[in-house]
Amino acid sequence: MNYLARAPGKMILLGEYAVLEGARSLVAAVARYAKVTISSHTTGQITISSPTLDIPGVTCAVNDDNTISFTSSIPDAVRHSLQFATSAISSFYAAIPRTSGSILPAEINIDTNAFYHTTGRKLGLGSSAAMTVALFAGLTAFMAEDNEIRVSREDIFARSIQAHRRAQGKTGSGVDIAASSYGGILCYRAGTTSNPDGEILPTSGLPEDLFILPIWTGTPASTGRMIRCLESYKNQETAAYNRMISRLIRVSEDGAEFFLRNRIPEFLEQVEKYYFLLGELGSLVDIPIISPEHAALQQIIRQAGGIYKPSGAGGGDLGVAFMDSRRLRDEIIARINHSPYELLPCSIDREGVRVSIT
Repeated sequence: MNYLARAPGKMILLGEYAVLEGARSLVAAVARYAKVTISSHTTGQITISSPTLDIPGVTCAVNDDNTISFTSSIPDAVRHSLQFATSAISSFYAAIPRTSGSILPAEINIDTNAFYHTTGRKLGLGSSAAMTVALFAGLTAFMAEDNEIRVSREDIFARSIQAHRRAQGKTGSGVDIAASSYGGILCYRAGTTSNPDGEILPTSGLPEDLFILPIWTGTPASTGRMIRCLESYKNQETAAYNRMISRLIRVSEDGAEFFLRNRIPEFLEQVEKYYFLLGELGSLVDIPIISPEHAALQQIIRQAGGIYKPSGAGGGDLGVAFMDSRRLRDEIIARINHSPYELLPCSIDREGVRVSIT
């Protein structure tokens, strides 16, 4: 019996960086899926394989303290590629009561091909977050057959955030984990010291007079590096950072409120403001949030009458064009098709993570 868990990717519509400081953000789950297949292992061990990462199969063990160790020597590059998977496995076993010998042997196959371009470059849709959520949900279903484990979607979200943050050095807002867990378009506020629970508010989806187009810049970016640079600047220049981030927070909060109220013209104004504020933040911190590709796309979209901004940390990867009519959408599609950039086909996923038996 095989358990197939699928979790969608994410596309941030508004609130990058500000969400790290407790601002409301808007994120859409997209129908590009991390797929994790789990089945019983005939040799009594846990093995992990991934065609996407070119890993044919490595064997690991769950120690009594729930840490993961590999049973044979593996290259550092493979160990690094599997850091999110091993963190999710560790988090899963830490979350359930178990006794010695209760680790079920499993064969785990991870497929995140949908998060990469045909050139092999990543698209910026949150593959590690989607994989973490899918793996945690798949393990829950796999173990439930023998152990009657019941884990809610809320628990999957909470445990996946812990695992994901641990793997990437305790950074990240969890906005991508929320999209992969719940699906749809969410108004999301990360937990903070003063508000540890945060907020996840499902919306009714895109209003009928708002259209979005994901556009790939063709250039991959390192979100982790951008966040680390931001944290370093924050620690060294706290006052300047706080002044800048407060402006992003205000626009993100206003934009989210306008979206929830279906006040689309005002929402689009906030999106455009946010683009320019991201540019200011990048200049202040000396990180290329508005890369040359994003700047060129903003000009193309603005000349057509739409609004554009990066989706995520910037510096490359993905951007989103916003428009308020089908006519304008068709015009922008035509312009992008005659540009060096690429429209990214993906619809909004409305379900979030799910598990089926195959």
